[in-house]
This record gives sequence, C-alpha cells and structure tokens, in this order.
Amino acid sequence: MNNGEIAQRLEAMASLLELDGANPFRTRAYRMAAETVREEPDPVADRVKAGDDLTELEFVGKDLANAIEELVRDGKLSAFDTLTERVPASLLELLRIPGLGPKKVQRLWNEVGVTSRDELEAALREHRVADLKGFGAKTEESLLRRIEREKQRDAEREGKSADGAPPTN
Repeated sequence: MNNGEIAQRLEAMASLLELDGANPFRTRAYRMAAETVREEPDPVADRVKAGDDLTELEFVGKDLANAIEELVRDGKLSAFDTLTERVPASLLELLRIPGLGPKKVQRLWNEVGVTSRDELEAALREHRVADLKGFGAKTEESLLRRIEREKQRDAEREGKSADGAPPTN
C-alpha cells in the first residue's frame, strides 16, 4: 500500500466521520494525518514494516498510528467497516460531485434518503431537493447538469454513449 492509498483511506474515514456527525476535531485529525502521509517522502508502509514509531510523523497520534498500521498490515480499517454499518459508504461518491459538501450530503441522506448518484439524480428530476435548506431550484438544476456531465464523461471513458449504447461512428 503506497502513501497515496493510505492517505485516500484516511480521507474517506474522515468524510464518513463527518457525515456521521463525529467530533470535528477527530475528523480534522484524520484529514491532517492523511495530508502528512501524502506528503511523506518515504513509504509509510516501509516504516510500519520496520516497526518505526509513526507518532513521530506530524499530526499522527497513537490512535491514528494504530489505524495506519492496520491499513498497511490488513489492507483495511476495521473502524471504517464499523462506521459503514451506520453511514453508507456510497455517500462518498456524492461528495465528489462539485457543489456537494458533507453538510449537504448529510441532509440529502437524512431528509430525502439519497445514498448514491443515481438516487440523487432521481430525486433531482422529481424536484424533491429544491425545498431542502441550503439547496433551492437553481442548485437542483445545477446539480442535475453536473451529474449529466459526469455520466457523459464516465460513458466516454468506457467507450459508450450516455445511454449505455456503443458509440456510433
């Protein structure tokens, strides 16, 4: 597992913690540790294998050092698995949509039941989002356009048209 992969997992954990309403300091600790790992010039996995004290890394305390060691050793984080029993991991997909931060995603999940991009698209088309605090009709339209563009890019990457059919030349 390379530093980028470790950092990505720590970021995902931070996002799920935020969506779960965890202490903001804990969420921030995961984000700061992720940045430290990402910027670390030496492979953190090698440091784990060598038995180095990861708390020597900036912003990495004992609990985060244990989490990083578990990631390197097992390829997964048990705290992440436990958290996804309460918070759908698919919500992370929504956070990648420009204009949606943790608070808005949390509102979509709690108030509309949206847990995926497809569910969000359906809710937007049915105008179930505009009345939520922090959204509105313009945001609803903007999000729908972003999702449509994202689906188009996904289809182009897969060599298909937006409707899933092979491209015609």
